Amino acid sequence: MRLHGFLSFAMILLSLAGCSSTGEKSLVDLNGDISKAVRYSDITVVNDLETIYSRIENGEKIALLIESASCSHCLEMEDAFVEAIKETKIEINSIHYDGVEEHFAEYVGKINALQRKYGKEEKDGGISGATPSLYILDDTKAKFISDVNSKCDAKKIMNILKREFEYSPIVHFSKFDNFAAFCADFDGLSYLNPSNSYSSFYYESIREKIIGSDKQFACFDYYKASEEDKAKAISYFELEEAKEALKKEATITIEGKEKEASKLIASIYQIS
Repeated sequence: MRLHGFLSFAMILLSLAGCSSTGEKSLVDLNGDISKAVRYSDITVVNDLETIYSRIENGEKIALLIESASCSHCLEMEDAFVEAIKETKIEINSIHYDGVEEHFAEYVGKINALQRKYGKEEKDGGISGATPSLYILDDTKAKFISDVNSKCDAKKIMNILKREFEYSPIVHFSKFDNFAAFCADFDGLSYLNPSNSYSSFYYESIREKIIGSDKQFACFDYYKASEEDKAKAISYFELEEAKEALKKEATITIEGKEKEASKLIASIYQIS
Protein backbone atom coordinates (compact mmCIF):
# COMPACT_ATOMS: atom_id res chain seq x y z
CA MET A 1 0.00 0.00 0.00
CA ARG A 2 1.34 3.44 -0.91
CA LEU A 3 0.57 6.20 1.54
CA HIS A 4 1.24 9.86 0.76
CA GLY A 5 1.59 12.20 3.71
CA PHE A 6 2.10 15.96 3.43
CA LEU A 7 3.68 17.78 6.39
CA SER A 8 4.41 21.42 7.18
CA PHE A 9 7.85 22.77 6.17
CA ALA A 10 8.50 19.90 3.75
CA MET A 11 6.60 17.41 1.74
CA ILE A 12 6.91 13.85 2.93
CA LEU A 13 5.77 11.07 0.67
CA LEU A 14 5.74 7.65 2.19
CA SER A 15 5.34 4.17 0.80
CA LEU A 16 4.70 1.16 3.00
CA ALA A 17 5.71 -2.29 1.73
CA GLY A 18 5.97 -4.31 4.91
CA CYS A 19 8.09 -3.85 8.00
CA SER A 20 10.86 -6.41 7.90
CA SER A 21 14.48 -5.46 8.52
CA THR A 22 16.96 -5.57 5.65
CA GLY A 23 20.09 -4.19 7.25
CA GLU A 24 22.50 -5.50 4.61
CA LYS A 25 21.95 -3.12 1.72
CA SER A 26 23.92 0.05 1.21
CA LEU A 27 24.11 2.81 -1.35
CA VAL A 28 27.15 1.24 -2.94
CA ASP A 29 25.50 -2.04 -3.96
CA LEU A 30 22.07 -0.57 -4.65
CA ASN A 31 23.33 1.85 -7.28
CA GLY A 32 24.86 -0.87 -9.39
CA ASP A 33 25.95 -4.50 -9.44
CA ILE A 34 29.34 -4.68 -7.72
CA SER A 35 29.77 -8.44 -7.98
CA LYS A 36 32.23 -7.94 -10.85
CA ALA A 37 33.84 -4.78 -9.47
CA VAL A 38 37.58 -4.42 -9.97
CA ARG A 39 38.32 -0.72 -9.38
CA TYR A 40 37.82 1.70 -6.51
CA SER A 41 35.41 3.61 -8.74
CA ASP A 42 33.21 0.51 -8.99
CA ILE A 43 32.60 0.28 -5.24
CA THR A 44 32.76 3.87 -3.99
CA VAL A 45 30.29 6.74 -3.97
CA VAL A 46 31.23 10.27 -4.98
CA ASN A 47 29.21 12.81 -2.99
CA ASP A 48 29.83 16.54 -2.98
CA LEU A 49 31.20 17.90 0.30
CA GLU A 50 27.96 19.77 1.01
CA THR A 51 26.09 16.46 1.03
CA ILE A 52 28.71 14.82 3.24
CA TYR A 53 28.64 17.73 5.69
CA SER A 54 24.83 17.73 5.88
CA ARG A 55 24.84 14.02 6.68
CA ILE A 56 27.43 14.21 9.43
CA GLU A 57 25.77 17.27 10.95
CA ASN A 58 22.69 15.10 11.36
CA GLY A 59 24.44 12.34 13.26
CA GLU A 60 25.79 10.03 10.56
CA LYS A 61 29.36 8.83 10.34
CA ILE A 62 30.76 8.76 6.82
CA ALA A 63 33.55 6.51 5.57
CA LEU A 64 35.84 8.46 3.21
CA LEU A 65 38.63 7.03 1.06
CA ILE A 66 41.21 9.35 -0.51
CA GLU A 67 43.07 7.64 -3.34
CA SER A 68 44.84 8.41 -6.59
CA ALA A 69 45.44 6.55 -9.84
CA SER A 70 49.02 7.85 -9.77
CA CYS A 71 49.73 6.41 -6.28
CA SER A 72 51.56 3.05 -6.25
CA HIS A 73 50.33 2.20 -2.73
CA CYS A 74 46.74 2.83 -3.83
CA LEU A 75 47.18 0.41 -6.72
CA GLU A 76 48.70 -2.18 -4.37
CA MET A 77 45.70 -1.95 -2.01
CA GLU A 78 42.99 -1.82 -4.67
CA ASP A 79 42.31 -5.55 -5.16
CA ALA A 80 42.00 -6.29 -1.45
CA PHE A 81 39.92 -3.19 -0.73
CA VAL A 82 37.51 -3.88 -3.58
CA GLU A 83 37.05 -7.48 -2.45
CA ALA A 84 36.37 -6.30 1.10
CA ILE A 85 33.66 -3.89 -0.04
CA LYS A 86 32.07 -6.49 -2.32
CA GLU A 87 31.68 -8.66 0.77
CA THR A 88 30.68 -6.05 3.38
CA LYS A 89 28.78 -3.70 1.00
CA ILE A 90 29.62 -0.74 3.20
CA GLU A 91 29.13 2.73 1.72
CA ILE A 92 32.54 4.28 1.06
CA ASN A 93 32.64 7.87 -0.15
CA SER A 94 35.61 8.67 -2.34
CA ILE A 95 37.88 11.55 -3.25
CA HIS A 96 39.60 10.17 -6.31
CA TYR A 97 42.25 11.54 -8.67
CA ASP A 98 42.04 9.80 -12.02
CA GLY A 99 45.44 10.97 -13.25
CA VAL A 100 44.01 13.53 -15.68
CA GLU A 101 45.88 16.79 -15.21
CA GLU A 102 42.78 18.93 -15.74
CA HIS A 103 41.09 17.20 -12.78
CA PHE A 104 43.93 17.68 -10.30
CA ALA A 105 42.86 21.13 -9.08
CA GLU A 106 39.38 19.84 -8.18
CA TYR A 107 40.89 16.87 -6.33
CA VAL A 108 43.25 19.09 -4.32
CA GLY A 109 40.46 21.59 -3.72
CA LYS A 110 38.30 18.96 -2.00
CA ILE A 111 41.18 17.88 0.24
CA ASN A 112 41.95 21.51 1.12
CA ALA A 113 38.29 22.09 2.01
CA LEU A 114 38.30 19.06 4.31
CA GLN A 115 41.52 20.29 5.91
CA ARG A 116 39.93 23.67 6.61
CA LYS A 117 37.18 21.84 8.51
CA TYR A 118 39.22 19.18 10.28
CA GLY A 119 42.84 20.35 10.16
CA LYS A 120 45.83 18.54 8.68
CA GLU A 121 47.19 16.56 11.63
CA GLU A 122 45.80 13.02 11.71
CA LYS A 123 46.72 12.55 15.36
CA ASP A 124 44.41 15.49 16.15
CA GLY A 125 41.52 14.27 14.01
CA GLY A 126 42.65 15.97 10.81
CA ILE A 127 43.19 14.90 7.20
CA SER A 128 46.72 14.75 5.83
CA GLY A 129 45.83 14.22 2.18
CA ALA A 130 48.22 11.26 1.88
CA THR A 131 47.07 8.35 -0.28
CA PRO A 132 45.60 5.87 0.23
CA SER A 133 43.86 7.04 3.41
CA LEU A 134 40.59 5.87 4.93
CA TYR A 135 38.77 8.09 7.43
CA ILE A 136 35.55 7.90 9.43
CA LEU A 137 34.13 11.43 9.47
CA ASP A 138 31.85 12.86 12.09
CA ASP A 139 30.99 16.48 12.76
CA THR A 140 34.10 17.23 14.82
CA LYS A 141 36.91 14.97 13.63
CA ALA A 142 38.20 12.69 10.91
CA LYS A 143 39.28 9.38 12.43
CA PHE A 144 42.20 7.99 10.43
CA ILE A 145 41.93 4.21 10.02
CA SER A 146 45.64 3.53 9.83
CA ASP A 147 45.16 -0.27 9.91
CA VAL A 148 43.81 -0.16 6.33
CA ASN A 149 46.83 0.07 4.07
CA SER A 150 48.56 -1.56 1.11
CA LYS A 151 49.87 -4.43 3.28
CA CYS A 152 46.36 -5.67 4.15
CA ASP A 153 44.57 -8.58 2.57
CA ALA A 154 40.81 -8.49 1.95
CA LYS A 155 39.92 -10.41 5.11
CA LYS A 156 41.81 -7.99 7.35
CA ILE A 157 40.19 -4.99 5.67
CA MET A 158 36.74 -6.60 6.10
CA ASN A 159 37.32 -7.10 9.82
CA ILE A 160 38.52 -3.52 10.26
CA LEU A 161 35.55 -2.08 8.36
CA LYS A 162 33.07 -4.12 10.39
CA ARG A 163 34.77 -2.90 13.56
CA GLU A 164 34.85 0.76 12.59
CA PHE A 165 31.79 1.33 10.46
CA GLU A 166 28.53 2.48 11.98
CA TYR A 167 25.62 1.35 9.83
CA SER A 168 23.03 3.93 8.84
CA PRO A 169 19.67 2.69 7.58
CA ILE A 170 18.98 5.82 5.51
CA VAL A 171 19.79 5.27 1.84
CA HIS A 172 19.90 8.36 -0.39
CA PHE A 173 19.30 8.48 -4.13
CA SER A 174 19.39 11.23 -6.73
CA LYS A 175 19.03 8.88 -9.72
CA PHE A 176 15.43 7.76 -10.01
CA ASP A 177 16.01 4.42 -11.75
CA ASN A 178 18.30 3.32 -8.91
CA PHE A 179 15.74 4.48 -6.34
CA ALA A 180 12.93 2.59 -8.09
CA ALA A 181 15.03 -0.59 -8.38
CA PHE A 182 15.72 -0.44 -4.66
CA CYS A 183 12.07 0.11 -3.77
CA ALA A 184 11.03 -2.85 -5.89
CA ASP A 185 12.86 -5.14 -3.46
CA PHE A 186 12.49 -3.21 -0.23
CA ASP A 187 10.57 -3.50 3.03
CA GLY A 188 10.20 -0.14 4.72
CA LEU A 189 9.45 3.46 3.82
CA SER A 190 10.31 5.47 0.73
CA TYR A 191 10.36 9.23 0.89
CA LEU A 192 10.65 12.18 -1.49
CA ASN A 193 12.78 14.98 -0.06
CA PRO A 194 12.05 18.23 -1.94
CA SER A 195 14.89 20.33 -0.48
CA ASN A 196 17.87 20.23 1.87
CA SER A 197 16.39 22.80 4.23
CA TYR A 198 17.21 22.15 7.86
CA SER A 199 13.75 23.41 8.84
CA SER A 200 12.14 20.49 7.03
CA PHE A 201 10.26 17.65 8.68
CA TYR A 202 12.94 15.30 7.36
CA TYR A 203 15.85 17.02 9.07
CA GLU A 204 13.95 17.99 12.20
CA SER A 205 12.21 14.70 12.90
CA ILE A 206 12.76 11.72 10.65
CA ARG A 207 16.54 11.41 10.38
CA GLU A 208 17.11 11.69 14.09
CA LYS A 209 14.61 8.94 14.87
CA ILE A 210 15.57 6.51 12.12
CA ILE A 211 19.36 6.64 12.57
CA GLY A 212 20.10 3.71 14.83
CA SER A 213 17.10 1.74 13.59
CA ASP A 214 17.54 -1.61 11.84
CA LYS A 215 14.86 -0.78 9.25
CA GLN A 216 15.93 0.96 6.08
CA PHE A 217 14.53 4.22 4.81
CA ALA A 218 14.87 5.10 1.10
CA CYS A 219 15.19 8.82 0.47
CA PHE A 220 14.92 10.27 -3.04
CA ASP A 221 16.63 13.69 -3.02
CA TYR A 222 14.37 15.42 -5.52
CA TYR A 223 16.23 18.73 -5.32
CA LYS A 224 19.44 17.06 -6.60
CA ALA A 225 17.88 15.06 -9.43
CA SER A 226 17.94 15.78 -13.17
CA GLU A 227 14.81 17.21 -14.77
CA GLU A 228 14.08 13.82 -16.33
CA ASP A 229 14.36 12.05 -12.97
CA LYS A 230 12.22 14.70 -11.28
CA ALA A 231 9.46 13.96 -13.79
CA LYS A 232 9.74 10.23 -13.08
CA ALA A 233 9.52 10.88 -9.33
CA ILE A 234 6.43 13.05 -9.72
CA SER A 235 4.74 10.21 -11.61
CA TYR A 236 5.91 7.52 -9.15
CA PHE A 237 4.61 9.41 -6.13
CA GLU A 238 1.45 10.46 -7.99
CA LEU A 239 2.23 14.14 -7.56
CA GLU A 240 1.14 15.76 -10.81
CA GLU A 241 -0.94 18.27 -8.84
CA ALA A 242 2.11 19.31 -6.80
CA LYS A 243 4.55 19.78 -9.71
CA GLU A 244 4.69 23.59 -9.58
CA ALA A 245 5.01 23.67 -5.80
CA LEU A 246 7.87 21.19 -5.99
CA LYS A 247 9.70 23.42 -8.45
CA LYS A 248 9.50 26.22 -5.89
CA GLU A 249 10.33 23.87 -2.97
CA ALA A 250 7.18 25.28 -1.44
CA THR A 251 5.62 24.43 1.88
CA ILE A 252 2.62 22.17 1.37
CA THR A 253 0.14 21.14 4.01
CA ILE A 254 -2.91 19.01 3.35
CA GLU A 255 -5.22 18.83 6.34
CA GLY A 256 -5.46 15.44 7.97
CA LYS A 257 -2.35 13.88 6.45
CA GLU A 258 0.18 14.99 9.08
CA LYS A 259 -1.20 12.68 11.75
CA GLU A 260 -1.58 9.79 9.31
CA ALA A 261 2.03 9.98 8.09
CA SER A 262 3.45 10.46 11.58
CA LYS A 263 1.50 7.45 12.83
CA LEU A 264 2.91 5.32 10.02
CA ILE A 265 6.50 6.31 10.85
CA ALA A 266 5.90 5.60 14.52
CA SER A 267 4.43 2.17 13.86
CA ILE A 268 7.40 1.02 11.80
CA TYR A 269 10.22 2.56 13.81
CA GLN A 270 8.65 2.12 17.26
CA ILE A 271 8.67 5.86 17.90
CA SER A 272 6.45 6.95 20.75
